[in-house]
Parts: sequence; C-alpha cells; structure tokens
Amino acid sequence: MNVILVVLSGLLLRLVLPVLATALAVLALRRLSRRWQAGRGDETDMLCWQVHRLPNGYLKEECLDCDVFISAPITVEKSQMSKHIN
Repeated sequence: MNVILVVLSGLLLRLVLPVLATALAVLALRRLSRRWQAGRGDETDMLCWQVHRLPNGYLKEECLDCDVFISAPITVEKSQMSKHIN
C-alpha cells in the first residue's frame, strides 16, 4: 500500500503538476492576447478607421464609405505646409 501511495504521489508531483501549470499558463496567455487584441479598438484619441485596418495597413471597404472617415479632417505636416504656402 505504501509503495502504491509513493508511486502515485511521485507521478502527481513529477507529471501532473507541471502539465497543469503549463495548461494554466497557456490559458492565461491566450486570455491576455485576446484582451490586447480587443484593446486595440479602445483608444479614444484614434478614430475607428485608424484602429481597424487590415493586416497590410489598408482600410477596410466599409470604412471608405463611412461618414466619419469622409468628414475627418486632413492633417498636413509642417514640411508639406511650407511647400503650399511658398
């Protein structure tokens, strides 16, 4: 009986606990990744079409017809402003 108890406790300590700890770490990292992915749209200083771009950087088709995108102000850099003023 003692031998079986020792073997089972050894298996528990050497196999089950590391597997369980690894599984918990994987779940925590997946949850964190989902939160980061969802958090990209939570920026209040960026408009929706600036946040929700395709992976290649292009705008989504539905953003091109959006009233917010069409009426958004165009920002011009100082170097481009001096070209237009002169």
